[in-house]
Amino acid sequence: MDGGDIAQVTNVFTGVSGITSLSPALSVAQKAPRAVFSVYSGGGYAIQAIDDIRALQGGPIVQLPPTAAALPPLERAEIGTAITALIRDPEPVPSVAAVSLSSAVKAYHPKLSLDFIAQPSLAVAADRFGTYIGGGATLYWSDMLGDHNLITMAQFQGRLSDFAALAAYVNRKSRLNWSVGIEQIPYIWGQIFAGQDPNTGLYVEEIERIKQTNRGFSGVAQYPFNRSDRVEVSAGLQQISYDHELQKHGFNLDGSVAFDSTIHFPVPPAVTLQTTSLALVHDNSYFGATSPILGDRWRVEVDPTFGGLQFMTALADYRKYVMPIRPFTFAVRALHIGRYGKDGEDNRFFPMFIGYSSFVRGYDRGSFQPSECAGGTPQDPCPVFDQLFGSRILVANAELRFPPFGLIGAGGGYYGILPIEAGIFYDAGVAWTTTDKAKFLGGTRNLVRSTGVSFRMNLLGYAIGQMDIVHPFDRPGKNWMVRLSLTEGF
Repeated sequence: MDGGDIAQVTNVFTGVSGITSLSPALSVAQKAPRAVFSVYSGGGYAIQAIDDIRALQGGPIVQLPPTAAALPPLERAEIGTAITALIRDPEPVPSVAAVSLSSAVKAYHPKLSLDFIAQPSLAVAADRFGTYIGGGATLYWSDMLGDHNLITMAQFQGRLSDFAALAAYVNRKSRLNWSVGIEQIPYIWGQIFAGQDPNTGLYVEEIERIKQTNRGFSGVAQYPFNRSDRVEVSAGLQQISYDHELQKHGFNLDGSVAFDSTIHFPVPPAVTLQTTSLALVHDNSYFGATSPILGDRWRVEVDPTFGGLQFMTALADYRKYVMPIRPFTFAVRALHIGRYGKDGEDNRFFPMFIGYSSFVRGYDRGSFQPSECAGGTPQDPCPVFDQLFGSRILVANAELRFPPFGLIGAGGGYYGILPIEAGIFYDAGVAWTTTDKAKFLGGTRNLVRSTGVSFRMNLLGYAIGQMDIVHPFDRPGKNWMVRLSLTEGF
């Protein structure tokens, strides 16, 4: 590379060429004397390898015979070459081989086959209230060329009415990609109370259960301007239904059941929505084993919604990945999502939440205790937790990532012996509504912040496990915590 000299490494008559127009023809190992390349030979493609350092250094350029590099459909000037003569000869060759070859040529008809199964799960539980079973799997299907793709998902979680399912077909045959899909996704949350009733002396357990079920049909079209930029449009129908119940179980002091009842509370009627979306997307990031490590990506999106509710969802998401010194990556993100318009804060919508492990770490639901809700009121029973919800959110993240085994040279490649990534992070975010605004908009909602160390590992390609050792700055009484999740890096 420094001297600019050209050396010849291979002498393949038919050329080093890819199987399709976009497939790679040559690959060279980064830290080993090995190169592999695809060669058209014997009516098909074969992968050959060179792992001799002297052969890889190449030699002087040798003029190949005129019969070389005469693959159709390119026009060739070598009239006298053997391959060109066979192509130009109108007379059929009367041989058994020719008859066998012609009978083997068939038009390509795409057939779907299973590519892989993502994150299968199965769980069984039993207690005095009954037996429960849950689990699910996502199956990915495609044809040989990847032009046609099918995604199917099913998940069960206790009750038959709580099943989640999705089916989506994606067509990537042309530059304009399009897809259609249908889904049913339930969102379930609630709370549990247990204690002795001071009036009756009975031990009482109450389980409040709130469910929102989203059913929808949608179509999406994507048109890429180049390898990094594209436009997306979509339209669909969505129905949202609700359920709210309270299960009450009472027990006498001897353990016998005093009462067992279920109360169904009134819920809003189901609402039907017409959804639309327009987005501009840029992505030239390079994804490592657990998160992006180079490049940048951003997405600007508006989603007008009509029908039973009228509002518009706006999204702006920007991410940048810089590697100042290999193998360290400095990653930053700024994200805003907001529902605007007449029905943007309708109580039939579950509010957005910034305490997910992918947003602001150290504020997830399962980590809060009743003792943290000091100063609560009937309208705001737990201020430290309720401040994480809103119809609009703003999140910012900064993280310094590096592969610990690759850094110390334990194994080859970027990640070393295991695909593990470590990171030092700082997260901040705020959620607000039109009546309870963020402080930078003149309201009272403050930023919630956290810092710590994160470890991610690629779990055999099925998922990315994340362990965070995190300190939340805005949770009185909480110091360092360890949290586990299945989350890829932003």
